[in-house]
Amino acid sequence: MELTTQKIPQADENLPGENRLKEFWLIFSQNRLAIAGLICFIIFFVVALTGLACTSGQDPLFDPAQVRLQEKLKAPFSMSNPEILTEKEVPRLGLYILGTDDLGRDLFARMLQGAWVSLTVGFVAVGLAVIIGIFLGGIAGYFGNRHLHLYQFMITCIISSGVILMSKENLSTPGAALFVFGHILILLALIFRKQLKDRGRFLMIKVVSIDTLIMRLVDIMLCFPSFFLILTVVALLPASIYNIMIIIGLTSWMGTTRFVRAEFLSLREQDFVTAAKALGISDFRIIFRHIMPNAIAPVLVSSTIGIATAILTEAGLSFLGFGVPPPHATWGNILSDGKGFIFDAPWLTLIPGITILVVVLSFNLFGEGLKDALNPKLREAK
Repeated sequence: MELTTQKIPQADENLPGENRLKEFWLIFSQNRLAIAGLICFIIFFVVALTGLACTSGQDPLFDPAQVRLQEKLKAPFSMSNPEILTEKEVPRLGLYILGTDDLGRDLFARMLQGAWVSLTVGFVAVGLAVIIGIFLGGIAGYFGNRHLHLYQFMITCIISSGVILMSKENLSTPGAALFVFGHILILLALIFRKQLKDRGRFLMIKVVSIDTLIMRLVDIMLCFPSFFLILTVVALLPASIYNIMIIIGLTSWMGTTRFVRAEFLSLREQDFVTAAKALGISDFRIIFRHIMPNAIAPVLVSSTIGIATAILTEAGLSFLGFGVPPPHATWGNILSDGKGFIFDAPWLTLIPGITILVVVLSFNLFGEGLKDALNPKLREAK
């Protein structure tokens, strides 16, 4: 009787994470438009960092604020005339790569500085929106079926009123008092929680579910036209790049909240979450260790597209005169300065306009490629 030996399959040397990464890159690399968007994004990132290094400091390599009235409206690749310029006014390369504007400022230097401003506004604003969206969406999706009791609703209203008063009146005393009083009430409610349940039946009345409260807030925010809301707030606040980033971030978190909520609603009923709850794992660990990694894919896609939207919003605000104040150069105010010379110096309009178009389009193409590569249902359909 012959004995047959069965070959035991060897374990795959590659880790599951490496296999998923290879599969993602294989699918993503087949999308040529997404690859083109990724290349443009990398070039934009490098140019923005280069612009920060070359246009900042006391003696920058390219000075975007240097005025040369005697050489205004020079065409791209025009040579400078050192005979009519001082030593400080002569450009580093001896020519104007992208020409000059109506004040003789080097357009190349201003575009470099504007790239860093656009990159900063895009990433910081979207980062703020993503943080708010993940927080609110996670709470609505995981704890949404729980209800706020009357005392919790009252404390929320007190703290919210304090925040609103402080924002309107620049850290006013009544607003700060309400804000502190609300947190004192939270501390007292935690200390006397048992007594509150036994004796404060009126305060324990269920008012509204957490999911309803958050999603109605999202609906209210979506009722306002975002750009006009941003324009109104920017007009009331002092002109600052930080105000621009914060305002754009605080008015663009609704889409991320909806994405995260939908993913949490689907994932919280999965078997691995039920098993984690049966093992006694805390809600905090379940959310951040088990659910969040599986819900992050749509957030990445919306963030990528959101950066393009933030850059476009900042350019629109700067074009209207409500964006980043001078002397900082942005693509929007370069475009605004050039609109009066569209026939005499068309490069002042075409160069920033085409740059904004290419950068925004590259982010959108990159985001669409990420969506196709990260969504298994779309991959199967194809």
